[in-house]
Amino acid sequence: GLRGESPALCPRCLTCCPPSSDHDRGQPSTSSVHAGGAEEPSCVYCLAPAAPGPCVALACGGGHLAHASCAKQALKAGYPGPSISLAHLYCPLCRVSQAAAGGAQLATLPPHLSHPALGELLGKALGLRDALCGCARARLKLAGLAHHDPDLQPGGRYEGRAVDAALARFAFYECGRCGKPYCGGDRVCGEGGGGQQGGYDRAELVCGACAAQATGADCPKHGTAYIEYKCRYCCSVAVWYCWGTTHMCEPCHASAQHRADMAARKCDPKRCALRAPHPQPGS
Repeated sequence: GLRGESPALCPRCLTCCPPSSDHDRGQPSTSSVHAGGAEEPSCVYCLAPAAPGPCVALACGGGHLAHASCAKQALKAGYPGPSISLAHLYCPLCRVSQAAAGGAQLATLPPHLSHPALGELLGKALGLRDALCGCARARLKLAGLAHHDPDLQPGGRYEGRAVDAALARFAFYECGRCGKPYCGGDRVCGEGGGGQQGGYDRAELVCGACAAQATGADCPKHGTAYIEYKCRYCCSVAVWYCWGTTHMCEPCHASAQHRADMAARKCDPKRCALRAPHPQPGS
């Protein structure tokens, strides 16, 4: 354990206490075996022996341990791709077993990394999670699904779990300017763009409000939240926002070839549907 932590948080003694207990049975194991046959608990991240520590106990119910340094590194690394994931807040072994068993989405569960010693890193991660949950609920309401999605009705697979339903349906991103989460379109569109090509520039992940502020656009009644954008590939009003970076109209989105490098059509001022000054398609 860590010096000064409360007895309730301190993991069992790795020397005196049995390495396995009734509480641990049936849970994925991270124990290694000594030459003498005794099991030695291991860190769930690096898989090295937990002793001599210091270690923190994960609140996963499986009796799993992690080196404090490994737990901090997991929080510091965060989620791996451009879209926000909460997986790094949970025990890497238990989240796999829960997913395999068809368990609840992670947003409904208290985080397994919850030790006070994780301090500022944990606080930042939990702050993003809370903001993400609020954004997810707002997106469900905006899409008209909050009260009409069959999955959210009694007996549905997401009954009482609106946030999980939103996270399963939509992809959310962290704005590279303001740091707030925003919806980047349906998950069926995939990560797209740079995400599928092995890299992405976080500076290109910009929420609608920041994008509007960058161009000086504003609405005196609604602010920047409801400003509309044109399709990247033509002169129609965009109704889709995919990959967290690209606005598209319905026809371009429905195209079987829609992707980040799809060719843009030239604007014909005489037939332009927008009838207003605008950036050229492709820009």
